[in-house]
Amino acid sequence: DSSSWGKTTAESAPIPKASIALAAANVADEKAPVADNTGEEPSQKPVKRKKFKHIKPTTKLMRYCTQAVFQWDMIKEGDRLLLGLSGGKDSLTLLHVLLELQRKLPTKFEVEVCTIDPMTPSFDPSPLIPYVESLGLKYHYVRDNIVERANSSGTGGQVVTSLCSFCARMKRGNLYATARK
Repeated sequence: DSSSWGKTTAESAPIPKASIALAAANVADEKAPVADNTGEEPSQKPVKRKKFKHIKPTTKLMRYCTQAVFQWDMIKEGDRLLLGLSGGKDSLTLLHVLLELQRKLPTKFEVEVCTIDPMTPSFDPSPLIPYVESLGLKYHYVRDNIVERANSSGTGGQVVTSLCSFCARMKRGNLYATARK
């Protein structure tokens, strides 16, 4: 029934299970009751910070990605992949697909992750740092004040005509430089 769409309040909106699990995993050094099967009262034991497990992509997505990898011979033995991670759903999904392929394929390859921080207030990728490190991956976090450079890199020292294309070129250059290292 579409008559109730958009009419939920903050109190009645369900909290996604992934958010609850993520919040629980981020709790460190807190005391939480731990129940045992002896029938005694729960004891207070410290909750240890869990290492994040990578999220398993759907079977259908994995099938399409695996077919593409084999059809175009995308990953070879000993390859080192550098994934540009923005924190959006596309790059995070690709990260988890690559981790699943790394786990399942007989071909051995390495995955490293790179985020380019353009140092603009509207985009803060720093929350990715603990998440990627908890996955056990090598993480390259590159800070580059792209927006400030865009203000003087246009014709005659003016602002560039297209900030989006300038930023994309600068990010790509930083990503290539990181890959060469």
